[in-house]
Amino acid sequence: MKKSHDIFKIEHIDPLGQGVSKTEEDVFFVYNTLEGEEGTADVDGQKKGVSFGHLPTTEQLTKVSPHRVHPECPHFFSCNGCHFLHTPYQNEISIKLNSLKRSLKLYERKTGNLTKEESIFSHQSEERFNTRNRIQLHYDLSKKRLGLIGHKKNQIIEVPECLIGTKEIQEEIKKLYKDESWIKIIPKNSPKNGHIEIIANANSEVSVVFNHPYSHGGFTQVNQKMNKVLRNLVTKHALECFSDSDVIFDLFGGSGNLSKKIKNKPCIIYDSYGDGMLVEKDGHQEFIRQNLYSKKAPEIIVKKLQQHTNPGVIIDPPRSGLKNITDFFPENSNVKNIIYVSCNPATLFRDIANLKNYKIEHIHLVDLFPCTFHYETVCVLSKNK
Repeated sequence: MKKSHDIFKIEHIDPLGQGVSKTEEDVFFVYNTLEGEEGTADVDGQKKGVSFGHLPTTEQLTKVSPHRVHPECPHFFSCNGCHFLHTPYQNEISIKLNSLKRSLKLYERKTGNLTKEESIFSHQSEERFNTRNRIQLHYDLSKKRLGLIGHKKNQIIEVPECLIGTKEIQEEIKKLYKDESWIKIIPKNSPKNGHIEIIANANSEVSVVFNHPYSHGGFTQVNQKMNKVLRNLVTKHALECFSDSDVIFDLFGGSGNLSKKIKNKPCIIYDSYGDGMLVEKDGHQEFIRQNLYSKKAPEIIVKKLQQHTNPGVIIDPPRSGLKNITDFFPENSNVKNIIYVSCNPATLFRDIANLKNYKIEHIHLVDLFPCTFHYETVCVLSKNK
């Protein structure tokens, strides 16, 4: 029998920002909760032995965490766009860091390689709100609803007071909601269900596009201030690790964001996304269109790497990671150092655990996505001598 509510007792927060409650009968994953809290929550979905839900109001708590605060966003309890506004930002960083360390422990158990605590760093955002230069909202013309997806599938929550976008984007969102103006500007023959992307460029000029592929004009990070932190970190470690390298391979490099400032070495960017339109034109970057998930990709890249004495490698794959990473870096690989950047620590540690002849030198948590469970991880690897 399906439940509409269930009792919970939160043991810890998982990598998706959900509180984890376990009993002999099942596991209950609950959004909007904190470690140690108890109460009842709405059940949004169920599978055999597993329930998923969210806390719709603090009135349903019987035990409250000392780390709980009132969320600044009025949409928090219904919208699933943010995950940590019920706790101070410092605690959000602690939760993310603990999540990263749990993923690291799995890697250490599998490989036997231990990482020193002093090799793990976190870099938090100066601002919690007003950071995103791009937001995607979903719409349903038949219901005349525009917003972010709620806790239940296909549920659109209107978010006129959303705080995560830049000031310019927040103003544009309010305009779209006013008198349902988004309906009036939607192109003819648009699907009844689709999405709107609101984008602010480097000059803070805002554009609104309907039903285009995500980042259709070329991928850029959504948080420019923290993107500089990320890029500076990669640049710093590249200058250290690749000092003797004659070339840097930037795999899944997209627009060349991560290697943009490494101007003392030629950087070859391989990706199938876009056409290199944002790659630097000053000569140190070269874009080669290559689907790195194709069957022939590992052989192609290995041959290219072997043409150099000591190539450096930056790799920044999508969330799914690179399961066949050992095909790119076999035991006899001439790559001494790899900088692996990932928005999904689970696939990051899964991949590098397969690189038996490499070890972790440094790990950085870079909070590009305040308020959410997402963050970027920079992992510096060196080949065992």
